[in-house]
Amino acid sequence: YYLYETAKEVKAGKMVKGEKKGKQNVYLMFEEESTRTKDSFRNAAVHHEMNVNDITDAKKLFMKESVTDVIKMFTSYSTEQSVFVIRSPMEGMCRWLENVVTGTP
Repeated sequence: YYLYETAKEVKAGKMVKGEKKGKQNVYLMFEEESTRTKDSFRNAAVHHEMNVNDITDAKKLFMKESVTDVIKMFTSYSTEQSVFVIRSPMEGMCRWLENVVTGTP
């Protein structure tokens, strides 16, 4: 019975390398609104059964707190892998945030 259930979970994508996967989180952070783009990412996340967190006032949020602090806060909340979808006028923001979060120079 155990092997049957485990095989079912692996096939369904709920287990990777022997560990059960929890629901992953998607954070939509748009400093510049784009309904079509945001809805495309939201629909893809829902299709893959991910938790969707829409940060509707990202522009206001980033005025009050640094982008780095916001991303670090959200990554600390998640025990699973998180996906951040960021639309910003700042060139290279995603690469810079990746380096901050992973600790690479």
